[in-house]
Amino acid sequence: MMAISKIQVRPIHFRFPDTIERYWLGDSAYNTHLLNSLTLLLPNIERYMNHIIKQQLPHITDPQLQQQVRAFVAQESQHANQHTHFWKNLQQQGYCFEGYVRYAQGIWRRLMQHGSLALNLAIVAGLEHLTSLMAEIALTERFLDPAEPNLRALFEWHAAEEIEHQVVAFEVLQSATRNYGVRLLGLVISNLLMLGLMNWGIILLLQQDKKWGDRQVWQDLMQFWFFKEKLLFRAIISGLRYARPSFHPSQKDNQVLAARVLHSLNPHPSSPLRL
Repeated sequence: MMAISKIQVRPIHFRFPDTIERYWLGDSAYNTHLLNSLTLLLPNIERYMNHIIKQQLPHITDPQLQQQVRAFVAQESQHANQHTHFWKNLQQQGYCFEGYVRYAQGIWRRLMQHGSLALNLAIVAGLEHLTSLMAEIALTERFLDPAEPNLRALFEWHAAEEIEHQVVAFEVLQSATRNYGVRLLGLVISNLLMLGLMNWGIILLLQQDKKWGDRQVWQDLMQFWFFKEKLLFRAIISGLRYARPSFHPSQKDNQVLAARVLHSLNPHPSSPLRL
């Protein structure tokens, strides 16, 4: 097993005032709803991942990995809880998303019920690979700079911790199976589900705002996927790297980035982070 950097579980409490504007990310409806969609989607994904990872925990013999799995689960639980706190704000703004959340939740439930543990672990590793890529984009492309301060802190903290624990899910998968085909199938399923559900959430929220005819929405969409953040191209390249038989997440040189962001949010790690 390759060395895993230490994962810290940080007590954290976010507050989202009722005065947060509808388009809280640079007054962009598209960029705001991209992150709103993730806020609705991620809590159930993180609970799914925790459920699957904990099933493998009794079979892990390496004490370091056992410790890191427990820290991973604690971090993901906090991510789910903190994002869910913002749902109240979205409801107060008039958005209806309960059906969307239930449908997405049903997908993860069916995977747990009908998929093998090995396949589900591969899906979890694929999800972590994609979310760590999205975290890098958020933190390096200044995408979050114009965000409302509380929500900017939420997404920066979440992104940095995704990078911090990016190795764990892959190592847990390796502890269960080294089947290359299963690993690739998990990557494909995870990317299709994550990106598909994320885009459905964006469409749902933009439809409720009657914004699909807005020229700026389409400009921001093209910038994010193709021209500035280039998520589509980066996801393809990142997937090809993941498909290399010798791939390991520790090959990514991004831990310094995560540490810098986390230190800027909480320069005194022994104290709870309150925002």
